[in-house]
Amino acid sequence: MADPEAPRKMTAADREREAREAALRRRKLSVQVGSAGILLLFVGGLAVVLAPTDAAPFLGLMVVGVLLIAVALLLVTDLVRDLTKIT
Repeated sequence: MADPEAPRKMTAADREREAREAALRRRKLSVQVGSAGILLLFVGGLAVVLAPTDAAPFLGLMVVGVLLIAVALLLVTDLVRDLTKIT
């Protein structure tokens, strides 16, 4: 009799579905990180314009925003590479 708690073997369709779901999660994460980066970049730039005497912390905020945008782009680059492997 088969053990009902034993993990079942993954079929090709299961692996493909998991790959699609992982790609969707990465894309969603990339959008969230990129949005946060754009927001920080915009807020930092606006703060520098409104208070130029205290520009140093806001420039740091802008740098963090640019770094987050770069991370989001790297996530998408990996996603595109993974999608080309699947198809």
